[in-house]
Amino acid sequence: MNRARAVLISAVACVALCGALTVPALAAAPQGKLTSQEYALLSSAQARVAAALAKNSVNWNAVRALCESPGSSTTLLKTQVAGCSAEVELFAGLAEFPADESKCGKTEPHKDVCLAPLYAAIANDANALYSTVVAARQAAVQRGFTGSCLDALGDTTKQISEQRQLATATQDLAHEIVLAAEVVEGKLPSSDLDVSKLDLYAKAFEHDAGLVIGQSSPKLSVCPHQ
Repeated sequence: MNRARAVLISAVACVALCGALTVPALAAAPQGKLTSQEYALLSSAQARVAAALAKNSVNWNAVRALCESPGSSTTLLKTQVAGCSAEVELFAGLAEFPADESKCGKTEPHKDVCLAPLYAAIANDANALYSTVVAARQAAVQRGFTGSCLDALGDTTKQISEQRQLATATQDLAHEIVLAAEVVEGKLPSSDLDVSKLDLYAKAFEHDAGLVIGQSSPKLSVCPHQ
């Protein structure tokens, strides 16, 4: 190896190694405590989302943007943003559901043909909320949060169970509605449709949707923070 090449390789190595030695390591996220930045970002976003949802006419796109405002600079923030976004999608779907349902049958020969995808969409949104809240709670547990703060960051186990119940009930209802549509259209015999089961799933959907809509979590202020 000639001297010029050796000097060049040494210089490149020094840039890589010496630079790595002089750049300070990122501070580890504190255990059981929100950083001042996390607390400020989450507190602001939660307050603004709550105010936006309290309006008589909700601008869902604006609320979606508020959910994403904390960013994803830490794993905790990333999971909080995902949970908020999923919750807003579900709430928007439920809020718009009555109007969408009333339109069914006006463009389709059979109302059930139109209803099935509406219920399926709610089921997908409920599943998404369930998954993201589970991830948010896991992230909070890994950071050492417990008690009321853990519930504030990841919902209670009871609330998560209610979210899963809604997803299951809505999926079951969507399936039965598809069967009803196929029976009406003559694609399946009437014996394939269990009206009592359809009624049971419809009641479960209404009950579970009410539970999820009525959920509330502790304020973020219960969490230790810098």
